[in-house]
Amino acid sequence: MKKLVLATTIIGAMALIGCDRTVSSSEKKTTSPDGSTSSVQQKTVEHPDGSVSTKEEKKDTSAH
Repeated sequence: MKKLVLATTIIGAMALIGCDRTVSSSEKKTTSPDGSTSSVQQKTVEHPDGSVSTKEEKKDTSAH
């Protein structure tokens, strides 16, 4: 019985804490004439407290 109560408590705590929920995400890739590429990833997440944030990440790769 104690194990059931402990498991229920842990699962309930995890549900209350929550985690970020992805609202939207996108990625745009471009290639230049010299063969180098770049990409821009944008992700919007909603946090457990209801706030929303957007993160943008840029990556460039040069041609060899």
